[in-house]
Formats: sequence, structure tokens, C-alpha cells
Amino acid sequence: MMEFKKSQIEQMMLEYEEIQIGYEELVNEAVSFLGVRNNGVEFAPKIWDLYVDVKGHCWVIKIEK
Repeated sequence: MMEFKKSQIEQMMLEYEEIQIGYEELVNEAVSFLGVRNNGVEFAPKIWDLYVDVKGHCWVIKIEK
């Protein structure tokens, strides 16, 4: 039983990584489409984040630490 649960957890971790990679690809496509480089932003997920509000406006915001 423990081996089965371990296998399930490993599978879920792999699926999460695949989803994360897909999300990052979509964000990069959106950022490219928005042309943020034209505004001096070199998008990097560890520095910037992409937000979309309820009206569909897209915001590239610097992550504060």
C-alpha cells in the first residue's frame, strides 16, 4: 500500500511540473504578444509576474521581495 501511495505522489509531482512548464510557456507567449520589451521590460518569471484582471487587462508587475 505504501509503495502505491509513493507512486501516486511521484505521478502527481510529474503532472504538476508539466502543468507549470505549460503555464510558463503561455505566459511567455502572452508577454511576447504584448510587446513588453518595447517598454523596457526583459521578462523573467523570477523577477516579473503576469496578471490578468477581470476585464481582461494584462499587467506585467515586478515581484517585490
